[in-house]
Amino acid sequence: AQNIGPTPSAPAPSPPQSAPAPTVPEMSNAEREKAGRAFLMTTGVSLEDDLTDSSTPQHKALKWITKQDTLRVPIPSNPDDLGTSKARKFVQRYALATFYYATEGDNWFYPFSFLSGKDECEWYEIHSEGEEVYFWGAHCEGGTDEGAVSQIWLPNNDMAGTIPQELEQFTNLRVFALEYNLNVTGTLPDAFHSMKDLSVIVLSNNMIEGKLPSSMRKLENLEFLAVDDNNMEGNLNHIRELETLKFVYLEDNFFSETLSDDTFANWPKLKQLDLSDNDFDGTVPASLLNHDHITVLDLHDNSLSG
Repeated sequence: AQNIGPTPSAPAPSPPQSAPAPTVPEMSNAEREKAGRAFLMTTGVSLEDDLTDSSTPQHKALKWITKQDTLRVPIPSNPDDLGTSKARKFVQRYALATFYYATEGDNWFYPFSFLSGKDECEWYEIHSEGEEVYFWGAHCEGGTDEGAVSQIWLPNNDMAGTIPQELEQFTNLRVFALEYNLNVTGTLPDAFHSMKDLSVIVLSNNMIEGKLPSSMRKLENLEFLAVDDNNMEGNLNHIRELETLKFVYLEDNFFSETLSDDTFANWPKLKQLDLSDNDFDGTVPASLLNHDHITVLDLHDNSLSG
């Protein structure tokens, strides 16, 4: 028989069907708490004792983020993930919750959406005065998906308690301000060693004690420092090398040291300095009187001569 066309070939076999990826079962609240505690402990975000003691802000924050938080952020499991965007959301949300509990957030005058189901980058309110716009609360740069907390500003908000060590997790912080809360106590945590972008610290009119922490030496972009009207003490050693400082308000504390020209030799940009009502002694440094940029200088109620 004569072929009148190509011989039909057998149909090609269908590619094998891949099995659907198994779904990862949702962790129970107890499993989430266990995983969260393990991650925070092994990465050094918080101390084991703080995470296990039910009275601490850290334990309360862990319980909230793993069991009560309606956003149900994923719990990172690999310690190597610390610092990645995957872990950042969990860690900064936990750190903000710790900050909330440590400063008695349930009694704040205004909650600024803290511990709500919103993304933590939305825990703020916009306040305007004339043409000036301010973000009060916790504000992020970069939006909610990849955003890192860049500002914590909670003025005059009936805060109390202490500032927790977990503050050190906010390595992108530019502004940290808790002025006029009156009842924030304890010492400043030594938490500033990785905050290279921090330019503003305002903690005026509280009851903070102790010395300026040594990690402040690392604040290479700090321009504005106000810890006036507290109960702080010690010397200026940890801030004397900060060449970016422009505004320094330390009045109404118990700071003490013998002032000299060397004390302020590395503050060439200084514009305003208030050291009044402290325990400084020595002679008024000539370098301050002849400074190129100073417009405000207040040294009264110390033990200075000259």
